[in-house]
This record gives sequence, structure tokens and C-alpha cells, in this order.
Amino acid sequence: MILTVFIVFGLFVPVVLAAKKTSKARIVSILTSVNRKKRSVTIYLKNLQLASSVTYQLSYLTNGKPEGAGGTITPKKKYSLSRTLLFATCSAGVCRYHKNITNALVTVTIKYKSGKTATKTFKLKI
Repeated sequence: MILTVFIVFGLFVPVVLAAKKTSKARIVSILTSVNRKKRSVTIYLKNLQLASSVTYQLSYLTNGKPEGAGGTITPKKKYSLSRTLLFATCSAGVCRYHKNITNALVTVTIKYKSGKTATKTFKLKI
């Protein structure tokens, strides 16, 4: 039970709300976010305890040339995490950010511990 107090015309009015039962998560939640300067995309993952592995891939065109980045996560008792991928080419600690980015996609493939596989593709607005 949750007790909430509202102030109505200077009077305290207690209201009792029934607490919602939370069901167990059955899927891995995915959210993508492009940073303000449009130099990177962050992939947020929740409920990773359900997955045996997660593969992610960023693909895009820069001046008509294909570019991309990606990786694989093997969750080890992690419930959530994020990965940030740059729209850039990096070497020896120096990154050169790409311009004129088009057709940017993030594809995430989840292999669940149950044996099922799910793939979701996000079209990014750059």
C-alpha cells in the first residue's frame, strides 16, 4: 500500500493507493540515443539477466562510403549496461569524426537463455 497526501485548499487529504504488483521482465529492453553533437550513439540494455549474449551493430554511410562498428556482450550477472559507438575512425587514441552521415542503423540481436533469438533494428535520425 502507498499513502499519498494531497493538499486541497490548504487541507491535508490522505489518499491510499493500492501498490501495483510488478511482473517479472520477460524481454531485454533496448533504447538508442544519438548525442547532441551527432558524434555517437548510445545503446542502453536492461534485463540482461535473461540473455546469454547480445550482439550490436552500427552501420551508416559517410559521404556515400559505408562505415560501422559493433560488438558482442556476454552478460555476467549484469542487469543493465550501455555501449557508446562513435561515428568516427579512431587510431592510436585519435578519432576523426565522420560528416554527412546518412542511412544510420543500429541492429541488436539477443540470444535468450531460453534458446530464442530476437533481432531489432533502429533507424537513427542524424
